[in-house]
Amino acid sequence: MRKTILIAISIALMMGACPFLASGQASAATSVPTWSVGDSWALAGSKDVGVMYSSIDENWLKNSIYDSYADNATILSHSANGSMDMSVVFEVTAVSATTYTVTVTFGASLYLSFSQSVSGDMPVAGHYYTWTMSPSAEKVDIQNAPEAKKTITGSAKFAAATNGTIVLTVQKADMAIVSAKIGASSYAKGSITLTNFPMTEYGYTYGDSMVNVTYADVNAGINANMVLSAMSTLDTPLIAVPAGMNVGDDWYLSDAMITSGQITGSIDITGVPDAYKANVNQALAQYGITGFPINLADLTNGATSGFIYDHGQFSGSDQSISAHVTYARNKNVPDANGVNVNCIGLTSDTESYYLDPANMHLLASDATFELGSTEIILSLHAVPVATADTSITNVEHQVTDRSTYEDITGATSTGGGSIDSTTIILIVVVAAVAVFLVVAFLFLRRRK
Repeated sequence: MRKTILIAISIALMMGACPFLASGQASAATSVPTWSVGDSWALAGSKDVGVMYSSIDENWLKNSIYDSYADNATILSHSANGSMDMSVVFEVTAVSATTYTVTVTFGASLYLSFSQSVSGDMPVAGHYYTWTMSPSAEKVDIQNAPEAKKTITGSAKFAAATNGTIVLTVQKADMAIVSAKIGASSYAKGSITLTNFPMTEYGYTYGDSMVNVTYADVNAGINANMVLSAMSTLDTPLIAVPAGMNVGDDWYLSDAMITSGQITGSIDITGVPDAYKANVNQALAQYGITGFPINLADLTNGATSGFIYDHGQFSGSDQSISAHVTYARNKNVPDANGVNVNCIGLTSDTESYYLDPANMHLLASDATFELGSTEIILSLHAVPVATADTSITNVEHQVTDRSTYEDITGATSTGGGSIDSTTIILIVVVAAVAVFLVVAFLFLRRRK
């Protein structure tokens, strides 16, 4: 949760909402821009993630069943469909003698569908040993287990979206961020169906390491939603670009903030395979949860200092913000009207940002992050505000209706992807955190 709030604030800082100060044409800006109520600008972008997953190397896919001691694995079929879309609108909504109020409205959605069929020589269901201090004929090593040809099929479909606002208070004198008020609604919904799915459960006793191999059909479902409201105040008003920066210069952003707020919503996961129920229940038990569905208002971390989460209310001590930024280049980038602007090009880790030096409006950005084990580059570009507003309204309806994959695409999913134990755990984890998609979609920073 702490990272969620930190990153949501950071995106407002880094995506051109305002905090850039420098002097001289070779630097980041000719002067501190002057804004008026009603000034607005927008970004939007889309990524066909289905194409990416459809072209994944087969050797990676075959590892799906190699983890279950398969031999001669063969991919019989594999397909994927999906899209990631994001729109952001920045608008100056109030001006005082010393500050601007900038409202950042966002909407982002993701849908994914996979299908896969894999065959291989699989161990016959049974109890085997992976290591023993006392070998005997009764202790069959898993590497010598009898095998049978099996076909494993799997399909998965997933839809998620988030929309909301971040209201920023900005100093007029130096365009430094003072505070941010966040409100967001999110949901995630999906399912996964598997046949002949290999289950491997490990056990240990003194002198023996064992594995029990079984096969099962799985029908799991995910349904999660969240409403977040929070207020964050920076310890020191933050300027993202110091005065006098030139192409090739780099600097570090460093600040801290205090955040408090409230979360409501629920997470429900059905059809968890029996082999994983113990691990899931153990993970939930540390938060006082005995099973699904989870009411987020029931959660508590038991803390009395530092970051405290208590029945939907959270607060925290100073949390750090840091980033390494480089003024990498100047580049011609089209604005919302298609007119090229010689923009300031900033980079930070795996992101790039292009700002109009005349008004410090963000005209484009590129960000690399991970979806599962696949790297995705999502590019945003300047669009008319009306265009972005329409997209954000559509996302708002999607969140309100909690639309399924079929609702969004108008088709029946034949889903798929790498179907292994890691994938199921990944999907469960994604479902649990998908309600925090404001992080994934708004600040596309791949953590290292």
